[in-house]
Amino acid sequence: MMTKSSDLPPTGAGRQFLLQLASCALLATINIVVLLPIVASHSEERAVIPAEAFRLVEGHATRLGDEWQIQAPSGRGRVVLLAVFRSTTNADRLRQLEIELGGASATPDVMLYWAPAGSRTLTGKQALQDPAAPVELAQLSDWPARIGAIGLGFSGSALKGTTFGGVTLSAGEATFVNFYRRLFADWTWHQGWIQSSINLTAGYRPNAPISPNAVLAAWVGLSLLFLLAWRLYHRIPLARALPRAGWFTVLGVAWLLADAHWQFELWQRLLDTQRLYAGTPSADRVVDLGAQSLQIRALQQARAGLPPEATIHLVSPSEALRLYLRYRLPNPVLLYHELHPESFEWIKPGDGLLLLGATRSQLQPVPTADASSARFQLTLDGEPTAITLESVGDGVGPLFLVME
Repeated sequence: MMTKSSDLPPTGAGRQFLLQLASCALLATINIVVLLPIVASHSEERAVIPAEAFRLVEGHATRLGDEWQIQAPSGRGRVVLLAVFRSTTNADRLRQLEIELGGASATPDVMLYWAPAGSRTLTGKQALQDPAAPVELAQLSDWPARIGAIGLGFSGSALKGTTFGGVTLSAGEATFVNFYRRLFADWTWHQGWIQSSINLTAGYRPNAPISPNAVLAAWVGLSLLFLLAWRLYHRIPLARALPRAGWFTVLGVAWLLADAHWQFELWQRLLDTQRLYAGTPSADRVVDLGAQSLQIRALQQARAGLPPEATIHLVSPSEALRLYLRYRLPNPVLLYHELHPESFEWIKPGDGLLLLGATRSQLQPVPTADASSARFQLTLDGEPTAITLESVGDGVGPLFLVME
């Protein structure tokens, strides 16, 4: 009796399966060790200073949209803002931060320090007063190269030699409060090209709407469909068709291993963050990176510093931020993406001007005899205009009263 060749067991099936497993391991190793770090190093850095970087100290710092307001507390020394960046490509962001710090919160006590990731020395400068004076602040002895962090603190001579997260502070420059090193949200925010399902933590909006696990499930489903069609076409039993799945198996297992590696890394950072947040009220642990991170200070200032009939002219490059405030401010609001000469005919004395984000660079301080009054002149394309503003409330927020 003749036996069909298709009924015979496949020769070398076990060897073929072992070769495929070896290919899986090799591909996964290349993904984890070589490709992922390369792509991560060239990925877009979407949030140099994430909202979760530190919980704001009440009365000393306020976040409004993409802008940080810093004010030195009286009698407490110098406010220090420390930013450790993942690469040297953040020069523009750093300059923008200096411009924003130079707005209503301009004070000789504000200093900005920075260091590119991988650098062994943390340098800085007094950003507002003496831009050309670099200062050696500390040695980065054990800083993770791919993690960014930021801290806020106050100087004190008794704090000399204090160490936080591998950074030893010299000359008593600062102690950093709520210094969230190895921050989970900071890590995931920079990896917009690949997200893991663990990113779907309460209060965090992932950049990628589809997780790798969902992609993997789709790949597995398509692989099974192709495998089923191929088995029906060749009339081969499923048990003998599985070892012949080829690169579908290789890609699926490689992706599974790579995603497991990322899951482990992200889970470690989540645990680190949970430990650092220990003792912090739950309301302060979850911070949305979008317009919801807007602090209530602007709303409070509008209610306390302006009459209800005064119009607020809100200028911000962020459409989401404009709409967010439009329906929450108690006054009538006019929205602007940016100011133009035509806008000035709508702005009259007694109105409020709410400047957010990059628009703060349009302010130029005006010297006044009254130290308690902070006045500014609005500029347009570097040229001064006839509009004079006075800071509303405590002088920290972005709301100004149009004087003339």
